[in-house]
Amino acid sequence: MDGVITDVDLGNAAIIETKSYLPKFGMLFTPEINNLDVDSSYGLSCYANALDPIFTTDRAYDSLDNEVNLGRKRVYVGTGAVDFNINENGQPVPAFDPNDIAFYALPGEENKELVKESTGDLRIDALSDAVQYNLNLVTSKVGLGHNYYKFKDGEVYVNKDNVISSNSDVYRKIRKQENIITDAIISLIYAIAELIGIKGQFSVSVFYDDSIIEDTEKTQKQAQSEVNLKIISKTQYYKDVYKLKDAEAVKFAKQMKKEILEETIEDGVETEGVE
Repeated sequence: MDGVITDVDLGNAAIIETKSYLPKFGMLFTPEINNLDVDSSYGLSCYANALDPIFTTDRAYDSLDNEVNLGRKRVYVGTGAVDFNINENGQPVPAFDPNDIAFYALPGEENKELVKESTGDLRIDALSDAVQYNLNLVTSKVGLGHNYYKFKDGEVYVNKDNVISSNSDVYRKIRKQENIITDAIISLIYAIAELIGIKGQFSVSVFYDDSIIEDTEKTQKQAQSEVNLKIISKTQYYKDVYKLKDAEAVKFAKQMKKEILEETIEDGVETEGVE
Protein backbone atom coordinates (compact mmCIF):
# COMPACT_ATOMS: atom_id res chain seq x y z
CA MET A 1 0.00 0.00 0.00
CA ASP A 2 1.11 3.57 -0.63
CA GLY A 3 2.99 5.17 2.26
CA VAL A 4 3.14 1.93 4.26
CA ILE A 5 6.40 0.10 4.94
CA THR A 6 6.03 -3.63 5.44
CA ASP A 7 8.53 -6.36 6.24
CA VAL A 8 8.91 -9.11 3.68
CA ASP A 9 10.25 -12.52 4.63
CA LEU A 10 12.81 -13.48 2.00
CA GLY A 11 13.33 -16.91 3.50
CA ASN A 12 16.71 -18.54 4.03
CA ALA A 13 19.51 -17.30 1.79
CA ALA A 14 21.30 -19.88 -0.31
CA ILE A 15 24.45 -21.30 1.27
CA ILE A 16 27.42 -21.27 -1.08
CA GLU A 17 30.57 -23.11 -0.02
CA THR A 18 33.54 -20.98 -1.13
CA LYS A 19 36.15 -23.25 0.51
CA SER A 20 37.86 -20.12 1.74
CA TYR A 21 38.20 -18.48 5.11
CA LEU A 22 38.19 -15.03 3.50
CA PRO A 23 34.83 -13.22 3.26
CA LYS A 24 33.97 -11.94 -0.20
CA PHE A 25 32.53 -8.71 1.15
CA GLY A 26 33.51 -5.80 3.34
CA MET A 27 31.38 -4.37 6.15
CA LEU A 28 30.99 -0.60 6.27
CA PHE A 29 29.28 1.02 9.25
CA THR A 30 29.53 4.08 11.43
CA PRO A 31 31.81 3.95 14.48
CA GLU A 32 29.02 5.00 16.87
CA ILE A 33 27.61 2.46 19.28
CA ASN A 34 24.12 1.34 18.30
CA ASN A 35 22.25 2.54 21.37
CA LEU A 36 18.87 1.99 19.69
CA ASP A 37 19.39 -1.74 19.29
CA VAL A 38 22.22 -3.05 21.46
CA ASP A 39 21.81 -6.59 20.07
CA SER A 40 22.22 -5.48 16.45
CA SER A 41 25.46 -6.22 14.63
CA TYR A 42 24.90 -3.27 12.32
CA GLY A 43 25.94 0.31 12.73
CA LEU A 44 23.85 3.33 13.54
CA SER A 45 22.97 6.25 11.31
CA CYS A 46 24.97 9.33 12.26
CA TYR A 47 21.67 11.25 12.35
CA ALA A 48 19.82 8.74 14.54
CA ASN A 49 20.53 10.57 17.80
CA ALA A 50 20.38 14.04 16.24
CA LEU A 51 16.74 14.16 15.09
CA ASP A 52 15.42 16.10 18.09
CA PRO A 53 18.18 18.77 17.94
CA ILE A 54 17.62 19.09 14.17
CA PHE A 55 13.90 19.78 14.66
CA THR A 56 14.66 22.17 17.52
CA THR A 57 17.15 24.07 15.35
CA ASP A 58 14.50 24.42 12.66
CA ARG A 59 11.99 25.78 15.17
CA ALA A 60 14.55 28.24 16.56
CA TYR A 61 15.25 29.50 13.05
CA ASP A 62 11.53 29.82 12.30
CA SER A 63 11.18 31.87 15.48
CA LEU A 64 13.30 34.59 13.87
CA ASP A 65 10.61 35.09 11.23
CA ASN A 66 7.86 35.00 13.86
CA GLU A 67 9.73 37.54 15.96
CA VAL A 68 9.89 40.02 13.09
CA ASN A 69 6.26 39.39 12.17
CA LEU A 70 4.93 39.73 15.71
CA GLY A 71 7.29 42.53 16.69
CA ARG A 72 6.13 45.03 14.10
CA LYS A 73 5.27 48.53 15.19
CA ARG A 74 1.59 48.89 16.12
CA VAL A 75 -0.65 51.84 16.90
CA TYR A 76 -3.67 51.26 19.13
CA VAL A 77 -6.57 53.65 18.75
CA GLY A 78 -9.59 54.19 20.92
CA THR A 79 -13.16 53.94 19.70
CA GLY A 80 -13.26 57.68 19.25
CA ALA A 81 -10.80 57.38 16.39
CA VAL A 82 -13.02 54.98 14.51
CA ASP A 83 -15.97 57.31 14.18
CA PHE A 84 -17.32 58.03 10.73
CA ASN A 85 -16.69 61.29 8.93
CA ILE A 86 -18.65 62.72 6.05
CA ASN A 87 -16.67 63.13 2.84
CA GLU A 88 -17.21 65.75 0.13
CA ASN A 89 -19.86 63.58 -1.52
CA GLY A 90 -21.87 63.41 1.66
CA GLN A 91 -20.99 59.75 2.25
CA PRO A 92 -19.87 58.45 5.64
CA VAL A 93 -16.27 57.16 5.70
CA PRO A 94 -14.46 55.68 8.69
CA ALA A 95 -11.79 57.84 10.26
CA PHE A 96 -9.87 54.61 10.96
CA ASP A 97 -8.94 52.23 8.14
CA PRO A 98 -9.75 48.69 9.39
CA ASN A 99 -7.44 47.17 6.74
CA ASP A 100 -4.35 49.00 7.99
CA ILE A 101 -2.19 46.36 9.73
CA ALA A 102 -0.37 48.98 11.80
CA PHE A 103 -3.52 50.24 13.57
CA TYR A 104 -5.71 48.30 15.98
CA ALA A 105 -8.97 49.49 17.44
CA LEU A 106 -9.44 48.97 21.17
CA PRO A 107 -13.05 48.88 22.31
CA GLY A 108 -13.99 50.64 25.52
CA GLU A 109 -11.22 53.24 25.27
CA GLU A 110 -13.43 56.31 24.82
CA ASN A 111 -12.10 58.22 27.81
CA LYS A 112 -8.43 57.44 27.25
CA GLU A 113 -5.97 58.72 24.69
CA LEU A 114 -7.20 58.09 21.17
CA VAL A 115 -3.85 57.03 19.76
CA LYS A 116 -1.24 54.94 21.58
CA GLU A 117 1.95 53.71 19.94
CA SER A 118 3.53 50.36 20.81
CA THR A 119 7.00 49.28 19.65
CA GLY A 120 8.51 46.10 21.03
CA ASP A 121 12.20 45.24 21.04
CA LEU A 122 13.09 42.40 18.70
CA ARG A 123 14.86 39.47 20.37
CA ILE A 124 17.10 38.76 17.38
CA ASP A 125 20.27 38.28 19.42
CA ALA A 126 18.60 35.88 21.85
CA LEU A 127 17.05 33.84 19.04
CA SER A 128 20.34 33.80 17.10
CA ASP A 129 22.01 32.40 20.22
CA ALA A 130 19.26 29.76 20.36
CA VAL A 131 19.97 28.77 16.74
CA GLN A 132 23.71 28.54 17.50
CA TYR A 133 23.06 26.51 20.67
CA ASN A 134 20.95 23.99 18.79
CA LEU A 135 23.42 23.83 15.90
CA ASN A 136 26.07 22.91 18.45
CA LEU A 137 23.85 20.11 19.72
CA VAL A 138 23.30 18.79 16.19
CA THR A 139 26.98 18.80 15.23
CA SER A 140 27.91 17.24 18.55
CA LYS A 141 25.42 14.42 18.03
CA VAL A 142 26.70 13.64 14.52
CA GLY A 143 30.36 13.66 15.59
CA LEU A 144 31.44 17.04 14.25
CA GLY A 145 32.05 18.70 17.61
CA HIS A 146 30.31 21.59 19.35
CA ASN A 147 31.59 24.40 17.15
CA TYR A 148 31.59 22.98 13.63
CA TYR A 149 29.06 25.53 12.36
CA LYS A 150 28.81 29.20 13.28
CA PHE A 151 25.55 31.13 12.81
CA LYS A 152 26.36 34.80 12.29
CA ASP A 153 24.56 37.66 10.54
CA GLY A 154 21.94 35.29 9.16
CA GLU A 155 24.53 33.00 7.57
CA VAL A 156 25.99 29.65 8.59
CA TYR A 157 29.77 29.34 8.39
CA VAL A 158 32.09 26.40 8.94
CA ASN A 159 34.47 26.90 11.83
CA LYS A 160 37.70 26.12 9.94
CA ASP A 161 39.88 26.26 13.05
CA ASN A 162 37.85 23.43 14.57
CA VAL A 163 37.80 21.39 11.36
CA ILE A 164 41.55 21.36 10.79
CA SER A 165 42.56 20.79 14.39
CA SER A 166 44.08 17.37 14.99
CA ASN A 167 42.39 17.32 18.40
CA SER A 168 38.93 18.18 17.11
CA ASP A 169 35.95 15.86 17.23
CA VAL A 170 35.64 15.85 13.45
CA TYR A 171 39.27 14.76 13.11
CA ARG A 172 38.76 11.85 15.48
CA LYS A 173 35.47 10.98 13.76
CA ILE A 174 37.21 10.78 10.38
CA ARG A 175 40.05 8.68 11.78
CA LYS A 176 37.61 6.18 13.31
CA GLN A 177 35.68 5.95 10.05
CA GLU A 178 38.90 5.51 8.07
CA ASN A 179 39.90 2.57 10.27
CA ILE A 180 36.61 0.81 9.48
CA ILE A 181 36.91 1.55 5.74
CA THR A 182 40.54 0.42 5.70
CA ASP A 183 39.69 -2.95 7.23
CA ALA A 184 36.92 -3.47 4.65
CA ILE A 185 39.16 -2.51 1.71
CA ILE A 186 42.04 -4.73 2.83
CA SER A 187 39.68 -7.65 3.37
CA LEU A 188 38.28 -7.26 -0.14
CA ILE A 189 41.72 -6.97 -1.74
CA TYR A 190 42.88 -10.22 -0.14
CA ALA A 191 39.65 -11.92 -1.22
CA ILE A 192 40.05 -10.68 -4.80
CA ALA A 193 43.68 -11.78 -4.85
CA GLU A 194 42.62 -15.27 -3.80
CA LEU A 195 39.94 -15.40 -6.48
CA ILE A 196 42.34 -14.46 -9.27
CA GLY A 197 44.97 -16.91 -8.07
CA ILE A 198 47.60 -14.75 -6.37
CA LYS A 199 49.42 -17.08 -3.99
CA GLY A 200 52.37 -15.01 -2.81
CA GLN A 201 52.38 -12.89 0.31
CA PHE A 202 51.89 -9.15 -0.05
CA SER A 203 50.95 -6.20 2.08
CA VAL A 204 48.20 -3.67 1.49
CA SER A 205 48.30 -0.01 2.49
CA VAL A 206 45.43 2.46 2.23
CA PHE A 207 46.06 6.21 2.16
CA TYR A 208 43.59 9.05 2.49
CA ASP A 209 43.64 12.66 1.39
CA ASP A 210 43.87 14.67 4.61
CA SER A 211 44.11 18.05 2.91
CA ILE A 212 40.49 18.80 3.85
CA ILE A 213 41.09 18.52 7.59
CA GLU A 214 44.70 19.67 7.73
CA ASP A 215 45.98 23.23 7.58
CA THR A 216 48.79 22.60 5.08
CA GLU A 217 50.02 26.18 5.19
CA LYS A 218 50.35 26.07 8.97
CA THR A 219 52.10 22.70 8.79
CA GLN A 220 54.59 24.02 6.24
CA LYS A 221 55.41 27.12 8.28
CA GLN A 222 55.92 25.09 11.44
CA ALA A 223 58.15 22.56 9.67
CA GLN A 224 60.19 25.36 8.06
CA SER A 225 60.68 27.00 11.44
CA GLU A 226 61.85 23.70 12.94
CA VAL A 227 64.31 23.18 10.08
CA ASN A 228 65.76 26.65 10.59
CA LEU A 229 66.15 25.94 14.31
CA LYS A 230 67.72 22.55 13.43
CA ILE A 231 65.05 20.73 15.38
CA ILE A 232 64.27 18.48 12.41
CA SER A 233 66.17 17.51 9.28
CA LYS A 234 65.33 18.29 5.68
CA THR A 235 64.26 14.68 5.30
CA GLN A 236 61.73 15.05 8.10
CA TYR A 237 60.56 18.31 6.54
CA TYR A 238 59.75 16.53 3.28
CA LYS A 239 57.90 13.82 5.19
CA ASP A 240 55.79 16.33 7.12
CA VAL A 241 55.06 18.75 4.28
CA TYR A 242 55.03 16.56 1.18
CA LYS A 243 53.82 13.39 2.94
CA LEU A 244 56.68 11.30 1.55
CA LYS A 245 57.57 7.89 2.93
CA ASP A 246 60.92 7.37 4.66
CA ALA A 247 62.74 6.05 1.59
CA GLU A 248 61.16 8.63 -0.69
CA ALA A 249 62.03 11.49 1.65
CA VAL A 250 65.66 10.39 1.93
CA LYS A 251 65.96 10.06 -1.86
CA PHE A 252 64.31 13.44 -2.40
CA ALA A 253 66.58 15.12 0.18
CA LYS A 254 69.69 13.73 -1.56
CA GLN A 255 68.40 14.86 -4.95
CA MET A 256 67.68 18.35 -3.65
CA LYS A 257 71.12 18.51 -2.02
CA LYS A 258 72.76 17.57 -5.32
CA GLU A 259 70.72 20.08 -7.35
CA ILE A 260 71.33 22.93 -4.91
CA LEU A 261 75.07 22.19 -4.87
CA GLU A 262 75.21 22.13 -8.67
CA GLU A 263 73.31 25.43 -8.89
CA THR A 264 75.65 27.16 -6.43
CA ILE A 265 78.74 25.96 -8.34
CA GLU A 266 77.27 27.21 -11.62
CA ASP A 267 76.66 30.58 -9.99
CA GLY A 268 80.30 30.71 -8.90
CA VAL A 269 79.54 30.22 -5.22
CA GLU A 270 80.39 27.06 -3.30
CA THR A 271 78.54 26.43 -0.06
CA GLU A 272 78.41 23.79 2.59
CA GLY A 273 76.30 20.78 1.73
CA VAL A 274 72.74 20.80 2.95
CA GLU A 275 71.37 18.22 5.30
